Amino acid sequence: MTGDTAASATSTTPVLQHSIRGETAVYGVTSVGNRVYVIRNLETEVEVYDAKTMTLQKRLRIPVLSDVSSIVGCPHYNCLYAGEW
Repeated sequence: MTGDTAASATSTTPVLQHSIRGETAVYGVTSVGNRVYVIRNLETEVEVYDAKTMTLQKRLRIPVLSDVSSIVGCPHYNCLYAGEW
C-alpha cells in the first residue's frame, strides 16, 4: 500500500509509506544505495525493490543457503551479507 501524503518535517507521528506484501513472513530488510532487499521465511531468494517506489525489480537466488534468516547491507563495499540458521 502506498501513502499519498508524506509526513511534514515537524510531525512526530510515523506515517506508513509502503508495505511489502507476500505469501510468507518477512525475516529481514536492508538497503544499499537505491535498492531495498527483503528476505522471507523459508526462501532462498532475496527480493530487490526500488527504494523510492518500492516496486519489485528482481529476485536474487542464493542457492548455497537453504533457509536465509538474516541479511545486512554494506554501502562501503556495495554488497550484501546473508546468513542462515
